[in-house]
Amino acid sequence: MKTSDSLINISKSMAEAQKKISHATKDSKNPHFKNDYASLESVINASKEALLEHGIFVIQTADDKALTTRLQHTSGEYFESTL
Repeated sequence: MKTSDSLINISKSMAEAQKKISHATKDSKNPHFKNDYASLESVINASKEALLEHGIFVIQTADDKALTTRLQHTSGEYFESTL
């Protein structure tokens, strides 16, 4: 994981946002394994409002080999991961 040099503001905001983030609803079915799972839309709906309320937004970039997801705070601090 890559991070900004300081994490003071984003860490405090993440802790506050997580108090308000609800569980994503299992709204989709996997026909192969016949189980239910939470779609990406359900995960976004469960977390977006609480994150934005605390100054955190999500940025994703992709190329032909990797997807990078960054949780960016309005202070400029961030957490970033690439898969």
